[in-house]
Amino acid sequence: MLNCYTPTKIFQSNKINSSNFLKSDPPNVLESDSSNGLKGDPSNGLRADQRKPNELRRIYLESNVINQASGSAYVELSNTKVICAVYGPQAINSDRTFSKEGQLRCDVKLSPFASSIRPEQRGQSEEELELSLMLHQALVSSIRLEMLTKSTVEVYVSVLADDGGVLGAAISCASLALADASIELYDLISGCTVGYCNGKLNFDPTIKEENDANGLMTMSAMASTKEVTQIIQHGPMSGQMISESMELCMEGCLNMANLMRQSLINGN
Repeated sequence: MLNCYTPTKIFQSNKINSSNFLKSDPPNVLESDSSNGLKGDPSNGLRADQRKPNELRRIYLESNVINQASGSAYVELSNTKVICAVYGPQAINSDRTFSKEGQLRCDVKLSPFASSIRPEQRGQSEEELELSLMLHQALVSSIRLEMLTKSTVEVYVSVLADDGGVLGAAISCASLALADASIELYDLISGCTVGYCNGKLNFDPTIKEENDANGLMTMSAMASTKEVTQIIQHGPMSGQMISESMELCMEGCLNMANLMRQSLINGN
């Protein structure tokens, strides 16, 4: 009998760099061309890092980076670097209250060398507690917790370098790690930030742009259904500015989700 089956190509690496993949995407996610204008010159419409206002930074994704974890992922947004480890599902300890649905625990830790400002206090800081809470809120609606009765899933995120967009990077990294751990999800969750500075919206701002911004918005969403799981706004923004920021954030979430899916495909 004739065998008509043709095996698909096996990927040799689970690493993906956006510099290649994003070339087939819309212009707003392509790498900026350093030949177009002078660095930091506002007259040419470019930002200090040679990006247009609606351009993402270079993105690098990798899954299954920690062997001891159930699932793991690593995300770079240029100089922002985040790593995540997922453990579970594990049985809930007997001293905890019974729950028909599974439980999600999130913990975000900023490395002492993540930024130029060194933490003075020991233990988890207020910023880390806030990031942990926001990460939980962004992720919990994407996980099929009803399938994890009497179980808990623990998500640990470490910020290795902070150059802006930490929350969005943490959300994307954690969702990628959950998928790598084979946790049942409704969809992948990706995050993106937009800053309002000098009368214009800057896509995926750096830490300097965040500090100079009059307003910031971070959104997380499920790409397949375009369902928003969380919106966080800092600073005053008009109704029109909020609407435009949401559109840009959604566009960024969709592009990030495409990269996340490609990373998972290449890693299998």
